Amino acid sequence: MAGMETTTTFIRWAIVLLANHVSVQERLHAEIDSVIGRQRLPTLDDRSRSANTIAVTHDVNVQWSV
Repeated sequence: MAGMETTTTFIRWAIVLLANHVSVQERLHAEIDSVIGRQRLPTLDDRSRSANTIAVTHDVNVQWSV
């Protein structure tokens, strides 16, 4: 159960922020589709090619912790 509330809060913030910034949501979707595709799950190797996704998760974390 440790970390469950933290993870839930992060996901809620991500949904709220992405719902309010549709252009960011579209860029994330495009990056995920191009890097990972729809036929497999993401791996750690994908991280180096997912700069936009990393940046958005960092920004959500900063917004949430304010």
